[in-house]
Amino acid sequence: MAVTVEAVIPLLRDVRDAEEAVVGQLRADLAAEPARDHRQTLEDHIQEVDDHIHELNRRLEQLSNRGPLGKAFITLGGQAVSTGRVLLRQVSELPSAVRSGHDGHTPQRLLKDIEEEFAVAAKAAAAARAAERFADEIGDSLDTDMLRGIRTDDERFLNNLDHSLEEAADVVVRIKISEAGGGTAPAS
Repeated sequence: MAVTVEAVIPLLRDVRDAEEAVVGQLRADLAAEPARDHRQTLEDHIQEVDDHIHELNRRLEQLSNRGPLGKAFITLGGQAVSTGRVLLRQVSELPSAVRSGHDGHTPQRLLKDIEEEFAVAAKAAAAARAAERFADEIGDSLDTDMLRGIRTDDERFLNNLDHSLEEAADVVVRIKISEAGGGTAPAS
């Protein structure tokens, strides 16, 4: 039995859900993020991910119009997770400081925010990689190309976050050394 393109639908939905989680996390962190380079990185990636979500939704709609089984699968699947996604989105759109009970935006908070951004972005990149591999294996070049683009953007964002994470960690280390009355921070 041949695997059809419709078999990629659950994976496309996983990628879309992971991308929505990225947008929710980044928007929440933007609410507390002061104007810095990191803020621009977040804003730029939100725009990219919004475009990915739109592209994924359009593709899922195309696949749902291929026949009654595909349409029923997407409709039922979408209804089953829509309530959970709405709740997750509402919680994730709260600023991280509010979710964790912290006030203000300290260097430690920025470090924690970047760690959370990294985790959710890594999940999205992994979902895109898995779906891309599946689509490629079944000969679905349309979805393979789309998913490769999404994965590439997610991996580039992870690279940017890696640099931001290092910078934020360096600041926190210097603060901790200063608070402890110590000398200088180790060289980077």
